[in-house]
Amino acid sequence: MGYRILIGEIEHEANTFSKVPTTLERFRAGTLLLNDEIPPARRGTRTALGAAFEAAEKFGWALSPHSRLAPPPAAW
Repeated sequence: MGYRILIGEIEHEANTFSKVPTTLERFRAGTLLLNDEIPPARRGTRTALGAAFEAAEKFGWALSPHSRLAPPPAAW
Protein backbone atom coordinates (compact mmCIF):
# COMPACT_ATOMS: atom_id res chain seq x y z
CA MET A 1 0.00 0.00 0.00
CA GLY A 2 1.33 3.44 -0.95
CA TYR A 3 1.31 6.68 0.97
CA ARG A 4 -1.76 8.86 1.41
CA ILE A 5 -0.68 12.52 1.41
CA LEU A 6 -2.62 15.68 2.26
CA ILE A 7 -1.63 18.47 -0.14
CA GLY A 8 -2.41 22.15 -0.49
CA GLU A 9 -0.89 25.45 -1.52
CA ILE A 10 -0.93 28.99 -0.16
CA GLU A 11 0.45 31.75 -2.36
CA HIS A 12 0.39 35.17 -0.74
CA GLU A 13 2.23 38.43 -1.31
CA ALA A 14 2.52 40.33 1.96
CA ASN A 15 3.94 43.74 2.80
CA THR A 16 3.92 46.09 5.75
CA PHE A 17 2.62 49.21 4.00
CA SER A 18 -0.73 47.85 2.79
CA LYS A 19 -3.86 48.92 4.64
CA VAL A 20 -5.93 46.24 2.87
CA PRO A 21 -6.68 43.26 5.15
CA THR A 22 -6.40 39.79 3.64
CA THR A 23 -9.92 38.53 4.34
CA LEU A 24 -11.66 35.44 3.02
CA GLU A 25 -13.28 37.69 0.41
CA ARG A 26 -9.80 38.65 -0.86
CA PHE A 27 -9.00 34.95 -1.29
CA ARG A 28 -12.26 34.48 -3.20
CA ALA A 29 -11.35 37.43 -5.44
CA GLY A 30 -8.12 35.62 -6.33
CA THR A 31 -8.03 31.84 -6.26
CA LEU A 32 -9.81 29.69 -3.72
CA LEU A 33 -9.94 26.02 -4.69
CA LEU A 34 -11.12 23.38 -2.25
CA ASN A 35 -10.84 19.58 -2.23
CA ASP A 36 -12.02 18.06 -5.52
CA GLU A 37 -11.75 21.40 -7.37
CA ILE A 38 -7.94 21.21 -7.19
CA PRO A 39 -7.01 18.22 -9.41
CA PRO A 40 -8.70 19.40 -12.63
CA ALA A 41 -7.36 22.94 -12.14
CA ARG A 42 -3.75 22.07 -11.25
CA ARG A 43 -2.95 18.63 -12.71
CA GLY A 44 -0.70 18.92 -15.76
CA THR A 45 0.40 22.47 -14.93
CA ARG A 46 3.99 23.55 -14.39
CA THR A 47 3.34 24.42 -10.74
CA ALA A 48 4.15 22.95 -7.34
CA LEU A 49 0.75 21.25 -7.17
CA GLY A 50 1.09 20.03 -10.74
CA ALA A 51 4.41 18.42 -9.79
CA ALA A 52 2.78 16.81 -6.75
CA PHE A 53 0.22 15.12 -9.01
CA GLU A 54 2.99 13.91 -11.34
CA ALA A 55 5.00 12.48 -8.43
CA ALA A 56 1.91 10.80 -6.98
CA GLU A 57 1.23 9.03 -10.26
CA LYS A 58 4.88 8.01 -10.62
CA PHE A 59 5.24 6.62 -7.08
CA GLY A 60 1.70 5.32 -6.51
CA TRP A 61 0.75 7.81 -3.81
CA ALA A 62 -2.86 8.69 -3.04
CA LEU A 63 -3.28 12.46 -2.76
CA SER A 64 -5.92 14.09 -0.61
CA PRO A 65 -6.22 17.69 -1.90
CA HIS A 66 -7.24 20.20 0.76
CA SER A 67 -7.01 23.78 -0.51
CA ARG A 68 -5.27 26.14 -2.92
CA LEU A 69 -5.38 29.76 -1.77
CA ALA A 70 -4.03 32.79 -3.62
CA PRO A 71 -5.47 36.23 -2.86
CA PRO A 72 -4.58 39.05 -5.25
CA PRO A 73 -1.93 41.57 -4.16
CA ALA A 74 -3.26 44.51 -2.14
CA ALA A 75 -2.67 46.97 -5.00
CA TRP A 76 -4.81 44.90 -7.37
